[in-house]
Amino acid sequence: EFYEAIQIQPNHAKAHIYLSNFQYILGNTSESKFHSSKALELEPRDPLITSLYSMNLIYEGKFSMAVQILETNLKSFPGDDQTITTLRTAYHLTEQYDSAFATWKKYFSIKGDKASDSVLTNGYREAGYHKALQRLAEFYISQPKKRPWVIATLYTRAGMKEKAIEWLYKAYEEHDLNMPYLKVDPIFNFLKNDARYKDLLKKINLQPDDL
Repeated sequence: EFYEAIQIQPNHAKAHIYLSNFQYILGNTSESKFHSSKALELEPRDPLITSLYSMNLIYEGKFSMAVQILETNLKSFPGDDQTITTLRTAYHLTEQYDSAFATWKKYFSIKGDKASDSVLTNGYREAGYHKALQRLAEFYISQPKKRPWVIATLYTRAGMKEKAIEWLYKAYEEHDLNMPYLKVDPIFNFLKNDARYKDLLKKINLQPDDL
């Protein structure tokens, strides 16, 4: 469908960037880079395009480059969700934890989510960045409507392997649309030698890198 869209409208920037994202998950990195660059060429100031382009940079391990692009993006589009959420990941991966924490707070402020902001802030005061994410995960578990993928990524960022895997399996059971990113997002790198991580990839028909 992406290819059909591009055939009909060759300069459809969003079709290019989403195809790029999809191809990266499948391991077709050269094609991913082609469509990513094409999308950026077509829409160099679109916040969605630049954010997804930065996500691909993150998948390639170019964290600092992604930070630079996203920080510039945020100055022009201070309330853009995709920019903020991608930037907090880039800060996390460059171990700029104070900046990542501030970006979490910015996101909650924009969303008007005072409860999450309070839990995050109290956790940070208790024992710093990683504890703040742990407390946020625990808070979301206590809510009537669970969000397994979000909880799993919070435990992942907090460095809590067993909890992360437990909730990734719950996300899989719910057919969460984010599951394919388990293959490429560097926040999951510390899980890659675990047999359960490899099992999850196989369940969604993605092969671990070492197979």
